Amino acid sequence: MMPEFENRLDELFDRAVELDGSERERFIERECGGDARLAAALRRLLRHHGETSDAFLEGGAALDGAEMPEWIGGYRVIREIGRGGMGVVYEAEQERPRRRVALKVVHDGAPRGQTLKRFEQEAQVLGRLQHPGIAHIYEAGSTEVNGNATPFFAMEFIDGFPLDRFVRERGLTRRDVLELMARVCDAVEHAHQMGVIHRDLKPANILVKGDRTTAPSKGESTFIDAIGQPKILDFGVARLTDSDLQAVTVQTNVGQIIGTLSHMSPEQVAGRSEDLDTRCDTYAIGVILYELLAGRAPHELGGKSIAEVGRIIREEEPAKLGGVDAQLRGDLETIVAKAMEKDRDRRYASAGALGEDLRRHLRSEPILARAPSAMYQLRKFAARNRGLVAGVGVAFVVLILGVVGTGAGLVSAVRANRELKQTNVRLTETNQELDLANLDLSESYRNLEEVAMFQSRNLGDINLEVMGVRLRDSILELSPETDRSALQAGMAGLNFTDIALKALDQNIFSRSIDTIDADFRDQPEVRAMLLQSVATTMRGVGLFDRALAPQQEAVDIRSQVLGKENPRTLESIESLALLKRDLGAFDEAAALLEMVVDSRRVTDGEVAPGTITAEVNLGLVRVVQSDLQGAETICREAYERASRALGDDDPVTFEALQGYANTVYEQGRSDDAEPLLREVWARCRATEGDDSLKTATAAHNLGAVCADLGQFDDAERFFNRALEIRRRKLGDAHPSVVSVMSQLAGLYGSKGRLEESRALYEECYEMRRSALGTDHPNTLNAANNLATVLDTLGLYTDAEKIYKDTLAVKRRIHGNEHRSTLITLGNLAYVINAQGHAEESLPYYQEMVLGMRRTLGDDNPNTLQAIQNYGVTLASLERLEEAEPLYRESLEGRRRLLGDDHLATLNGVYNMGNLLLREGKLDEAEPFCEGALEGYRRVGGDDHIGTIYSLGNLAELRVRQDRLDDAEALFREQYERRSRILGHDHPETIASARRLAEILDDLGRGDEAEALRGPLPSEK
Repeated sequence: MMPEFENRLDELFDRAVELDGSERERFIERECGGDARLAAALRRLLRHHGETSDAFLEGGAALDGAEMPEWIGGYRVIREIGRGGMGVVYEAEQERPRRRVALKVVHDGAPRGQTLKRFEQEAQVLGRLQHPGIAHIYEAGSTEVNGNATPFFAMEFIDGFPLDRFVRERGLTRRDVLELMARVCDAVEHAHQMGVIHRDLKPANILVKGDRTTAPSKGESTFIDAIGQPKILDFGVARLTDSDLQAVTVQTNVGQIIGTLSHMSPEQVAGRSEDLDTRCDTYAIGVILYELLAGRAPHELGGKSIAEVGRIIREEEPAKLGGVDAQLRGDLETIVAKAMEKDRDRRYASAGALGEDLRRHLRSEPILARAPSAMYQLRKFAARNRGLVAGVGVAFVVLILGVVGTGAGLVSAVRANRELKQTNVRLTETNQELDLANLDLSESYRNLEEVAMFQSRNLGDINLEVMGVRLRDSILELSPETDRSALQAGMAGLNFTDIALKALDQNIFSRSIDTIDADFRDQPEVRAMLLQSVATTMRGVGLFDRALAPQQEAVDIRSQVLGKENPRTLESIESLALLKRDLGAFDEAAALLEMVVDSRRVTDGEVAPGTITAEVNLGLVRVVQSDLQGAETICREAYERASRALGDDDPVTFEALQGYANTVYEQGRSDDAEPLLREVWARCRATEGDDSLKTATAAHNLGAVCADLGQFDDAERFFNRALEIRRRKLGDAHPSVVSVMSQLAGLYGSKGRLEESRALYEECYEMRRSALGTDHPNTLNAANNLATVLDTLGLYTDAEKIYKDTLAVKRRIHGNEHRSTLITLGNLAYVINAQGHAEESLPYYQEMVLGMRRTLGDDNPNTLQAIQNYGVTLASLERLEEAEPLYRESLEGRRRLLGDDHLATLNGVYNMGNLLLREGKLDEAEPFCEGALEGYRRVGGDDHIGTIYSLGNLAELRVRQDRLDDAEALFREQYERRSRILGHDHPETIASARRLAEILDDLGRGDEAEALRGPLPSEK
């Protein structure tokens, strides 16, 4: 064929293959015009394509022996098992080793232009993929068949069925389907990590073997093997993302669509090939999930033109899974919806993240996916259903807009506020009766106080979760019955707990404050009681800024009317102190609490519950002021007095125990804190139940200490429990939700799940910034956490900018020797050093060490870490003799304070071995190098960052000891783990590859070394 002809034929085939029947014929007549040869060739290709079985490698009838070659290369052909427009697949037998294979060849009728490119690319792609979920390639080459040079490749023969058929015929349960799809995600994630985007994922391209030989997937060991092992096929239209394979990448024409329309992402159907990335495969997995769970496609596409199909995929939302089957509401609906987001930036960042969320659901853990925000969902709902919104009527529109923030009325809030209004009516009536009857003032006060207490109880019992459910039900009640089902589907993704919070602020708290201001100016004590009630409740639901004004006014009124020593005044002052703490004004909070403690010791005594509670609160503020030893002393003494005077089962004793445990933990004494926090956890469950917010706090704190001790699985379990309770009861944006999300992100980083860690830290930072502002301590800590994972990922410039910005703010707000300032100072020094600017980092390290010695003491874990980092930097400048005593001081202190299995101690062991190795003290270095690797594996696992660094450290020692075979094994493991975790292009992965290649050269295996160096960027 001439190149022009074959290129035109390729182009028309790609466009016509998705058309049906008469539409396809009209397309041929229109596009081919009078070119009968072109039309005939196109019809022949389409006919071949249509003969292909749904099962790519499923058995089919053998062709006549004269039409089927007996041998192709070194393979004896048994039968034809599949045929498409471009190629034929045979079942064949290889002699050595003896095995069945699937043999794919380009058939005689196929054009040789882009077809050969795709064929060669598929072989190239399969050659780089080694995963149990992807069909393996054994050989690729060219041989003579019927007198023609014919490219072929031999691949693993899959004796299985297409995914949808397998699920249907095996009768898999929903849990089995989810585990099967998680295994698909594992395979796709492997392809993505190897730089391959499939672009045509669909059930027909995923065969499942159900021969009971499948190993359980990495994330779930409880499923039986009969679920089956999926095998992904047909990488003929895959796209390669690595620079080393650009020469063979299929370059699509501008606007050309590659793949199967029904499973294409919106950006694929738009033909924007330059915009495609791994998230198009994530979308396709979402479509497959939808089909398997719902038993139907997400869109009705039958009989529609390509243009109409493209428009539907780009613009129309599929029916919610929960609308198809009510049992799919909740997590599964959220997971699938996130995978199928039109906007790829809102999808899962990777197939691995999607698979992890599926396994989280299977383990009954909170998923990471979030339903879209209320405002986002409502905008989309209104855009899609303009007529429906108009038909629901003014009441519905006012209701929705009032919830989201326009200030219009909220019908559901009116219902929730009914008792408040009745209370206000009673108050007004009481006032009138008192005026008319001229009753005694003391009786008047008692009556008003009873009403105020009623109001306080009313507001104090608000349950956001219940209110959200009632709000949703009220919206549905307001809508016409004919529109109710559509409205219900449109609201399915809204978080009504968050909406209820906004409703409370606008329609209860604001109105309550206005009513108090208008109706109780001349009853200051009642006014103060009501304001205190409102402020306490607002603080409890996270509305810190909004709570400040009523709280301050309650303090002012009570101080003036009752005096500063009055118990009610002290109650309000303590509440103001806690609110100041929540707002980051720690010095103000401490001063107020000191006043409360002093007053209560005088008026109530040292063992009074109010005194002990105030002392514990003061101790916890001392923690954030970096006075850790003072904090522990205050809380320990309060706990001991409470235990003696009130008993261990008293709630006040319990709160004191929590405070004491937290102060111990904050000093880095995790071993001492763990039994205390486990006791807190057990008492919470016994007294509060498994589902209370106090239990969530206990789980959060226990998770933190488990993480610090390297008990990562326990830590993740406790964090997830706390997160699930808080989200459900407080909404997604509550500060305590963000707090546990942040610690979960840190845990992911410790476990080597860096991209998950980064995504969660980014979300935490945005939530903190939008809620608290850029200068709030919690926002600054969130920024610092994000920078930490960025520098771990090698994004040093981004991390340095964040550290410098936060350091400037912390110096201004906290001063130069606040613990938080010093930690950020050390992080900045580290990232500057990591970029090769060790001399520039030294002043930062010196300032940090001196500040921590003065502020925290020599034996504080943070001080010991600072000493270690300073020593490491000196060592990087070859000032080894200066560095060694710092290394030893840090390691000895950690062993003494934290024990041998603490991660910080293991870091010290690693660094000591590294330094001694560099000094040439090989015998001294060996126990440290070996001990670090053994310890990291034991405590953190094979993928822990410390394990990976220790592999290289011990390997370098083996090189110096002339044990090159041992060194090669260690360097190879380090390279493979970095490739999988960090990616091939990460600087540390590249460094590992180069060092491994050097060892291979030394072992006389130059060809292997050059193959390893081939894809690497040139050294500058």
